[in-house]
Amino acid sequence: MTNKVGERVRDTFEKIIYLCEQETDTEGTLSEIRLKAKNRVIRYEWEEKYGIKLGSDCRLAEYDYYHIGDYQLISYFKDGYVSHKEGTGRSIAWSENNKQPVDEWVYSIGFSTGAYIFGDDYDGQKQLFQDFFEELRTYKPDYEDLHNHNLYWKIENAKEIMSSFREIIKKYQEKNTAEIKIRKINKLKAELKQMEKSL
Repeated sequence: MTNKVGERVRDTFEKIIYLCEQETDTEGTLSEIRLKAKNRVIRYEWEEKYGIKLGSDCRLAEYDYYHIGDYQLISYFKDGYVSHKEGTGRSIAWSENNKQPVDEWVYSIGFSTGAYIFGDDYDGQKQLFQDFFEELRTYKPDYEDLHNHNLYWKIENAKEIMSSFREIIKKYQEKNTAEIKIRKINKLKAELKQMEKSL
């Protein structure tokens, strides 16, 4: 879609939003149309301003969050400070320096299970996970919850990490696959040594 065509389409959706907000209908059809139009406007704006392309299934205006894929989410924070204090709404649980997003869309990557994202060998994968997580941190998140392994970027700062994330995790998954064999060999060697000692 060329810029001029894109602008015309976005202008059309903005007019639709305006018209739908002027009237109400008992079936909720106007509300449904308004939400669909708002989602399209958000998608156009983010692509134009930040170079972020979202899927056509994106329904941010309706739900205020969007799952991009495994471990990734875009969500709206109204006031993280108030939400955290009152225990309602959306906030960062263990935010570093107590920083919270206020009136902003945020892209987040989170790993509540830590090293288990690479499989069941938690102890063997701890260092690998730490290296992976530290590489993600080089993309300078705006907010961090290191306790829960969650990183957050304001949407305007998220393009680079959003486009790099899948390649980064794939690199560490492949590294883990190679290391699993070595860890198994070392474990078997240690068990054999113990057996020899007990003879």
